[in-house]
Amino acid sequence: MSTPGAHTFSIPETVPRWKGRPVPWIAQWTGETYRPSQMPLQIEPAANGGARLAYQDPSTEDWWSPPGADCPSVLWRHTRTDRTGSPDWAAFNSERQRKALTDHLCQVCGQSAATDNGTSWLMHALEWSMLIHHLGADRMETANPPTCQNCWPVAIKLCPSLRSQGAVAFTVSKAHPVGVVGDVVPSRLEPPVRSIVLFDEPHIVKTLARLLLVRLDEFQIHAKITGR
Repeated sequence: MSTPGAHTFSIPETVPRWKGRPVPWIAQWTGETYRPSQMPLQIEPAANGGARLAYQDPSTEDWWSPPGADCPSVLWRHTRTDRTGSPDWAAFNSERQRKALTDHLCQVCGQSAATDNGTSWLMHALEWSMLIHHLGADRMETANPPTCQNCWPVAIKLCPSLRSQGAVAFTVSKAHPVGVVGDVVPSRLEPPVRSIVLFDEPHIVKTLARLLLVRLDEFQIHAKITGR
């Protein structure tokens, strides 16, 4: 197991680069986003007799729901995945974020974050504290994907926020989708509202999903790294 915060580490070859600098695999790049005029939305009739959000030129691949779940599908925000332009260091690519959470991939290198004891995670100390305080240990919900144990020291070294404010390294036995972070579009005349929407909420069908939200169960803390 890698030691979080270790001084010696190597950056995996699968980590993308920009002008020689390593960029997290999950990061959004400026050339990957579509303008709203390129992907216009509409409210269309749904199969159950209600209405749902759709692209004006829809396809069946536009919607997504958790595999095996008995819930309505949500319209997913389209993004490219070709890493053109420059990195937007503070943003996640919507497609890669969802893939990382559903396939248990590391957000830094894009490789598997699975171990014999579960999936590896590295969470900002502030997010960890807020989740424990507001939701409790039995309702840890996050849109931040896993970080493999090999990338724990890499992430801490390369991320100023983790380095200065600290992090919690842990493994999770179960991580199942519960909702999305997205833009709720109530009607054609009302502006969208950025919200957390659970899959069992009725307005999930009028949401443009940007990020997947998962609930973490049965986790084991490996280390708490103090900021400096």
